[in-house]
Formats: sequence, structure tokens, C-alpha cells
Amino acid sequence: MAVSCDSYSVEAASRIARLHNLSGLASDVFFVSRKQLGANILPTPVDFVVKPDGALFRSQTGSMDFLINRQDAHECGSALFGPPTKDLVPEVPWALLREALLWLLPHIADRFKNPVLMLCRVAYAIHHRSLCSKVAPGEWAREHLGIEWADLIDEALQEYTAGVAQVSQKHDITRSFSQYCENYVRRLEPEAT
Repeated sequence: MAVSCDSYSVEAASRIARLHNLSGLASDVFFVSRKQLGANILPTPVDFVVKPDGALFRSQTGSMDFLINRQDAHECGSALFGPPTKDLVPEVPWALLREALLWLLPHIADRFKNPVLMLCRVAYAIHHRSLCSKVAPGEWAREHLGIEWADLIDEALQEYTAGVAQVSQKHDITRSFSQYCENYVRRLEPEAT
């Protein structure tokens, strides 16, 4: 996450996007102003999103998953410079975080590098009303979700620990697990659709 006092220019975001591409970090970068950083709405306004390959996207409508990243930054982020992350990044109210997670749930199997663990993460978050990194929810899911998913989750944990993205031939079983997680969350929160 890159936070500025004012909105980012295309030129500034492009320079940082090139650096991000060179860094090899396998995560998106959100460019937001301080005003956008504190916005408790969905979709959340952001200036730009940079993908790991350095592709730069300007968001006209905002982001439905920025609040998840904002909560991650609030809980465990570290600032490269500027004020401490906890002082800069406000905590996300649970109702909004829940809404973002429920919106994201049906898109995980197709959009994420490690979809099995992200599905575990959403199920864990809705169950515990708390966001957590991928490993702890994977371990929780292995013990608390259906036994038929234990091998899939174990393999996902091993791949994640080794830095390997989930391979594409598992797509059918991942989609089945996604449906299972959606049903699990629906049982926890009947109003979730």
C-alpha cells in the first residue's frame, strides 16, 4: 500500500509500478490518498492498483477488496517510512470487512494465486469475526471443515510454505471447495448470499 497526502499522478504511480515489477513481490499494491485510506465505504475509492507484473490500473469505481488489505496493514503492516502503520491505517469496522469478504468469496477460485488458503481465510474470518493470515486459517480449516478437504488443505499449506502457487489442474476440486466454503459461510450467516 502506498499512501500519499494527495492523490497520485499517473507518472508517480508508473514509476512505483516499475519498481514493484523489479522487486518480484507477488502481491498487488494499492495507491491511495490519506483521505481514501480512511474511507469506510464499499467500493472503497483508490487511485491505482499495481499488479505483480507491474501492470497499472486506474480504478474509476473503487475497490471491493481494498478494505481487506487495509485491515491486514492495520494489524501487521510495517511502514518503510512515515508514521507507524497502526497510527496511519485505521481499523476496518467488522460489518464492512464482512461485506468485503462475502463479496470476494465467489471470486476466489478464479482470481487468487493460493485460492484454497484464501477460501480457508474467509471461512475462518466469518467464523471468528477476525481476519488472520493464510496459514493459521488453513490449519484451522483442516481440523474444522469437512474431512474430505484435509488433503487439499494440507497440500495447499505445503505449497504456500514452499512459495509455490496452486497448480491449474486442481481447478475443479478448488471450485468444489469454494462451493463448500460458500455453503459453510451461508450456514454461519444465513443472510449471506
